[in-house]
Amino acid sequence: MPESFLVPDELQDFEMHLRHKPNQTFICKPSRGRGGEGISLVRKFTDLPKNAVSNEYLVQRYIENP
Repeated sequence: MPESFLVPDELQDFEMHLRHKPNQTFICKPSRGRGGEGISLVRKFTDLPKNAVSNEYLVQRYIENP
């Protein structure tokens, strides 16, 4: 299971993880199913969607070739 964070609840944990492992890519998905709308890739903390502090997102380490 890849590292996962539920944002905004685990926002500080995610930020700390990115500081310690800056070369990882994460996939950021809205937790309420939107049929793929709103999915983005995150490499830096500032890449998170602007509304991530007020809406719930699942952020998981991106596995390129599972």
